Amino acid sequence: APTHALVDQTARDLRAAFPNTSVKGQRVDEFEEGTLLEELPDILVMTPEACLYASHIEPESFADVGLLIFDECHLIYPKTDGDRRAIDAMLCLIRVTKGAPEADLVLLSAMMKNTGEIAEWLEELTGRRSIPLDDVWKPTRQLRGCVVYQADAIKRLDEKIEDAWQNRKTKGPPVALNRELHAAPLGLFSLKQTWASKRRDEYALLSLLGHEVLLTTNKKWRLTPNSGELASHIAASAAKAGLRTLVFSQSIPNAWSIAKKASGIIDAPPTELTTAEMGLYETVVDEMGGAGDVYLAVENGALQSAATAHHGLLLPYERDLAERLYGREDGLRILAATPTLAQGMNLPADLVIIAEDSRFDRETNRRDLLDAAALLNAAGRAGRAGQSASGIVLIVPGRVVPLSD
Repeated sequence: APTHALVDQTARDLRAAFPNTSVKGQRVDEFEEGTLLEELPDILVMTPEACLYASHIEPESFADVGLLIFDECHLIYPKTDGDRRAIDAMLCLIRVTKGAPEADLVLLSAMMKNTGEIAEWLEELTGRRSIPLDDVWKPTRQLRGCVVYQADAIKRLDEKIEDAWQNRKTKGPPVALNRELHAAPLGLFSLKQTWASKRRDEYALLSLLGHEVLLTTNKKWRLTPNSGELASHIAASAAKAGLRTLVFSQSIPNAWSIAKKASGIIDAPPTELTTAEMGLYETVVDEMGGAGDVYLAVENGALQSAATAHHGLLLPYERDLAERLYGREDGLRILAATPTLAQGMNLPADLVIIAEDSRFDRETNRRDLLDAAALLNAAGRAGRAGQSASGIVLIVPGRVVPLSD
């Protein structure tokens, strides 16, 4: 499984599914010299990097493996030249098959379109028949939408910004101007799975909130969506309507900002922590040095947060606690996450908000639009098989989109 969060969750799910079976989750940063896999459990869940490292140091430990399941296996495809993760994942797969030639292989991904080609490669690798399964059926249905604004409202705001620029006394937009840029967000939803047609009756334009939200301007005096503020308001509104919301942002500070803003808009659920949850919270507080350094607020055994942040640098205990509380019917209503959570995590989200459609590239020193695979991976968290038959996906474009009906 490609991420630490997915390793932890998969191990927990397998322990619940097979209570009489030994299950262990292993991360590469947990390995110490001389303590590698002294006794293999019945089921071992690892990142590809951890598996590659362990199979290199102690290849004999993998000789009796009977089944290798590679979740999110599209990871073996390099996104860029010299993609280290793709190389590690491919070497991991090859090394395990060489060390355990009789092991069966199951490669899983919702992001593949060349299953036949991969099956042929697996036959060449293992010398055994490989069956491609390319099924368009999905266990959930999704309503997908995009945040837009009435064109005449945006035109008025642009004119206000233009007037302020003509009479500017500062290099950048003044704070007073940004306080006046309000507009009502709308959701443009496609009533079909694809957005291929231009037929009006195949789309719905709906109000997302009962009030306007604050937009802002950038250094170039251009109107921007203020996506964090917008996402927190939509998530809070959805929570009041009884929907659990997952908000994706491209950085940890942005995710935490969204969680704090949303938590400030709605009241915390009346959630009493279980003994196990309280144990996790106390461990996190002890590890971090104090309750003030923990995302989740707990007082007298009761949850005081309506939302929290989730990312790959969280301590495993805090990540586990956040996922448990989000999974409870009476628990957290909003989870603001970085893309770590987009990789195959199974959480009961009714609504997924993609708050940013671009990420900053350090090599080019600019923001680049997310590719389709990244967007679809995030969108796939809305509605989960066995938990919710349908889900809603809403994307906030990086630019304000005016729409004339």
